Amino acid sequence: MGMSDPVLSNIVKETGKIPYAGFAKDLEEAGKNAGEFAYIFRSLSKLCYALDIKATLGLEIRAAYKAGDKAALLNLAEACAEASKRVGEFHEAFFVFWHKENKPQGWEVQDARLGGLMQRLKTCERRLKAFVNGETDKIEELEEELIPQEGNKLRHNYYTTNVSFSAM
Repeated sequence: MGMSDPVLSNIVKETGKIPYAGFAKDLEEAGKNAGEFAYIFRSLSKLCYALDIKATLGLEIRAAYKAGDKAALLNLAEACAEASKRVGEFHEAFFVFWHKENKPQGWEVQDARLGGLMQRLKTCERRLKAFVNGETDKIEELEEELIPQEGNKLRHNYYTTNVSFSAM
């Protein structure tokens, strides 16, 4: 829904795209020498691998939609599918991490957050393809102007305020 896109856009303009793919490779390499702690590096590597696509996906989708670039939107629909797959891989690696470091109680929150993210990415893929294929003449979510966040900062890590602007 792009809730953090105005802030993210400013960050990208100031610093450029964050090199998550490089971080993922570095963490994967470091994990090879981490022995019994390799699971930590694997989890973080998988997170960076997912963020390599996901971090700026909303910005890219909105820009392509506003430009009317259906070819780019079709590529971005495929990027949504790949991002969902990578979030799933992170979910699996993080499951191992969590259960080595924590009690199982609380994992249900990660299931809800990451499962919701994977499903949201699948929905984005579906909506983009429907638009590109002419099944709909517009994508309502992308027609809306984004609401600037207070203080131009990213939201805190509270699920109820991150999942939607709508009251839950």
